[in-house]
Amino acid sequence: MKNIGSVLIDPKEVYNTLLDCFYTREELIGIEGKPKDAIMVKSISWNLGLHPDRLEAKREQVKTWLEVLPKSFRQNVCGCRPFLNAAFQEDKIQWTNSLLSIEELLVLATALRLATPSPRIIWPYLPAGMPLYTINIE
Repeated sequence: MKNIGSVLIDPKEVYNTLLDCFYTREELIGIEGKPKDAIMVKSISWNLGLHPDRLEAKREQVKTWLEVLPKSFRQNVCGCRPFLNAAFQEDKIQWTNSLLSIEELLVLATALRLATPSPRIIWPYLPAGMPLYTINIE
């Protein structure tokens, strides 16, 4: 486990990590529809297909970021927590004020099966229509 005080999630790094996981234009030439090996993720705003190899290469970085989110997100502690709570680290530092940055991090985590959103059918009944998330790391 990383020393929480030494890790600060950088929204630009999260964004760039997600961009790195997209297919390139060259990889999509001649493909109709989605690539067969794409890891599909349905988030609040997007339906994305991520490149499996590039995504897997980012696993440790994404896990490091998730480790500094509040422990209450963890399945073995409390379980589901509101999406908006992911703007804060365990040490109470707010790493972002952008909903898009939170979504980018949780898209990566969901695609890697390091996070699980609540069932989409209940989202309209949750505060602000935002999903709950569980982080699936020890």
